[in-house]
Amino acid sequence: HDHTRGLGAALRTGLAKAQELNAKATIYLDADGEYDPECIPDVLAPVLSGRADYVLGSRYLGTREGQRWLRLIPNLIFTVALWPLTGRFITDGQTGMRAFSRKAVQAAEIVHDYNYAQVITLRLLRRGMRLAEVPINYRRRQHGASFIRPEYLWKVPMGIFKELLSS
Repeated sequence: HDHTRGLGAALRTGLAKAQELNAKATIYLDADGEYDPECIPDVLAPVLSGRADYVLGSRYLGTREGQRWLRLIPNLIFTVALWPLTGRFITDGQTGMRAFSRKAVQAAEIVHDYNYAQVITLRLLRRGMRLAEVPINYRRRQHGASFIRPEYLWKVPMGIFKELLSS
């Protein structure tokens, strides 16, 4: 985008392009330098092999350097909240590295510009997508500032609640 419109908007645009290109697999990673691009083949592997439609690159299964506890605690709380909602043990519900099969790209719908992470996982699992998690490497950002603000702690549960009411 020519100006910042939010991560959800960027993901919507990217998924629309992947659908337009009829991509066999699509991956995204946050642009803040925290996620190791060398892990891209590992995150894509379950999609390319046909084992999964949706893959979460898990910081908690891989190596993690310098994650602040102020970020760790909410990440863990929101991830644990996904367990009963999805019926699955997920280790990293907020990861910034995910892969999608063609089928998952078609089923994905990003309705929030701010807190899409849990909502897209709920939506894809409710639409029957096969989930996998793989370990990835994470290192706390060296430059820039996070978009996460205290209101995120309210917007995430509200987004989840809206998603649960949508079907």
